[in-house]
Amino acid sequence: MKNQNYLIISERLLSKLTKKSVKINDYRYNIKPLIKGKKIKVPYFGNFFDFNNNLKLTYHPKPKNQQFNDSGKWKKEGRQEIKPGKLIKYIFDNCTVEIEKTSEGAGEATREQIVNAYIESVNLSIKDIEGVQILESKDIAKIYTMESSGFLSCMKRKSYEKFVEFYENLRNCGVDVSILYTLDNYNIVTSRALLWRGVCTTGGEKINVIDRVYNDNNFLEAYKFFAEKNNYYFKKYQTFSDFQILNSDDKELSGNDYFIDLQDKFLPSNSPYMDTFFNVDNKNLTLSNNYCRSYDLSMRSTEQMNELTCICCGCELSEDDSVYNEDGECYCYGCYNENYFTCAYCGCEGSLNYAQEDVHGDYCCEHCFDKRFVKCYECGDVVSKDKYITDNYGDVFCESCYYDKYKRCECCDCEIEIDDVNVFEGCYYCENCYNEKLNEMEASV
Repeated sequence: MKNQNYLIISERLLSKLTKKSVKINDYRYNIKPLIKGKKIKVPYFGNFFDFNNNLKLTYHPKPKNQQFNDSGKWKKEGRQEIKPGKLIKYIFDNCTVEIEKTSEGAGEATREQIVNAYIESVNLSIKDIEGVQILESKDIAKIYTMESSGFLSCMKRKSYEKFVEFYENLRNCGVDVSILYTLDNYNIVTSRALLWRGVCTTGGEKINVIDRVYNDNNFLEAYKFFAEKNNYYFKKYQTFSDFQILNSDDKELSGNDYFIDLQDKFLPSNSPYMDTFFNVDNKNLTLSNNYCRSYDLSMRSTEQMNELTCICCGCELSEDDSVYNEDGECYCYGCYNENYFTCAYCGCEGSLNYAQEDVHGDYCCEHCFDKRFVKCYECGDVVSKDKYITDNYGDVFCESCYYDKYKRCECCDCEIEIDDVNVFEGCYYCENCYNEKLNEMEASV
């Protein structure tokens, strides 16, 4: 957990508090608060700043009472809305802000004008999430075969022309599936995700689920916002190997067994690799995500395809374009890099779900991480094993957090909690040594 003595801002809000180019009195200014990585004292009015489903800035007025769910996200209880200006003005007062006038003219903008222009720009930036137009189509094959950008380019036209009838056959079996997607100004697909309606849970509830989001330009927050607005569920992790599903409150559903009822037998001649609902059980007429269920066809194999294909997205590959994991499964480079890493120390291969980051941000396996690093108990930062400090309770700290929490006695070198420190002539003392110093002074008088 981050040190609550400092300003804590969610990553998605922090991404909006970046460099802004604003126009004031017909002149343009670049404004950049230097927030990221800086320790800014916690505001007197609260902490844990984010924005909610209504795109309103929220915070907790009593930071010590902020509750967390099992995944470490902030719970809504006790949170309140706040005007962005209050937070931004505090930031301007308590951290360095780079201000550059990029066009010449008589006179300078006042500080109040600069702050207000920045506040307005941040408000517009947050509302951009709502402005992302997520489209829906039943013609899934058409969206797959449109020109796409980024790692979506591995959805090659030639491969998916084989599957034009695949989703039509699914719908003929009573499955309500469509595709969500976004387009840029040139009609290029920039993100996509399947939308499954009528998914059954082990509790007997029927829900609508947004499948794995293939996302080129950081549209994930927009999809989550879209899900929350429409009461859809979405995957906890955007990978093919994870089946945990969250509701709009980030609450994880109990169990990972979900299925869709089929009205007739589903017997596709070809199928793409399916991320979540991949097991076809024609005896019980279900399409599920669970290996433990009986099934006639598992759409997690490329054996039904004649050419070399990516096990993750199903695109056709040449041998030069393919890469294999340690189990011999074939991937395109885009999907492989999205799901696997190579340890920077021992060179082993592993799933990104289990990757650790070292002090330089390089991926390493858990074994190599445990040999070389620890995580600070207070802020969670990674610390080399030759640089951490352990307190009397056995908790591990980085140097900065340790000395925020403790001091060492000048006389006996014992550990003193910050609230129990006694200061004498600019030095720190424990209670016993401090009293001895006072007694020595009195005796010398």
